[in-house]
Amino acid sequence: MALPVTDVPVPIRECPDGSYRIGDTKVLLEAFVWAYAHDGLSPAALREEWPGLTLQQVHAVIAYYLANRSEVDAYVDRSRVQVQAARNEHLAAHGQPGREELAERRRGA
Repeated sequence: MALPVTDVPVPIRECPDGSYRIGDTKVLLEAFVWAYAHDGLSPAALREEWPGLTLQQVHAVIAYYLANRSEVDAYVDRSRVQVQAARNEHLAAHGQPGREELAERRRGA
């Protein structure tokens, strides 16, 4: 009996804002890759972290990452720089929230 040999589709989609998400979920590729490559989460732990992903999607994205590591790492690095720049811009415009403001946010005020 011969096994079917097929290409497994990579469940990564590009969004209009230039970000990449996994499957039909809101899971950002950079968050997934960071959790896998830098935090050392296993495929099972990644699945627990994002229950909207199937185990097949988790393994397919990991395989894609391992096959395209330099390009994906460069994308993740660019994304982290952009997020930090936006955070710094926001803090410069609005300042750091104080304890009272954070407490109000938690209470839903």
